[in-house]
Amino acid sequence: MRFLYHTKINHTKHLTDARFAAAAGIHYLGFCFDNTSPAFIPPIKAKEIIDWTSGSHIVGEFGNQSVQDINTIVQLLNIDIVELQETFSENISDIQVPVILTIDLEKYSPTALLHLCTQHEQQVQAFHFINWEKVALNNPEIFAKIGIEFIVKLRGNLIEQLSMLSVIKPFGVSFDGDSEEKAGMKDFEILSDFLEQIVVQE
Repeated sequence: MRFLYHTKINHTKHLTDARFAAAAGIHYLGFCFDNTSPAFIPPIKAKEIIDWTSGSHIVGEFGNQSVQDINTIVQLLNIDIVELQETFSENISDIQVPVILTIDLEKYSPTALLHLCTQHEQQVQAFHFINWEKVALNNPEIFAKIGIEFIVKLRGNLIEQLSMLSVIKPFGVSFDGDSEEKAGMKDFEILSDFLEQIVVQE
């Protein structure tokens, strides 16, 4: 099964997410190792989930940790891709695996956004845009000027965002992992319905 867009679950905390990802064909499974974030997961717990994961690329989501600390976790957990915040201050090129850079579009004018993206296009594999909806509505042409692939984070009514996605044409879409209703139980109906809408008909 192929999707119109690559798919990523952010902030995985439960084996239930990993099992759903494997069954649904999710491309990327993210784990937050920023210990200042509510989404933080201890590396030892993440390893337990990763060891059960099959088919998805593992993404390590980091905050303002040092390059050394990031590379240590990358090696420990055999992480495929690192996701950094736009405020990351060290040399991105020192990260041992490909990098995705998260950018909050609410913080930038269209001109400033394009300037920031141009600055980083040679250093990262893709951008991960959050709070992108207003830009897509008012300045959709901006997305065609981005020089590398980009992912957009979806929230709210996923089906209603399909029309905007068809205009801005992202490489991928992401969704936040949620808390389990109880151990091993979780409602994936909304996400499953959305994925059915983006299946490529062959």
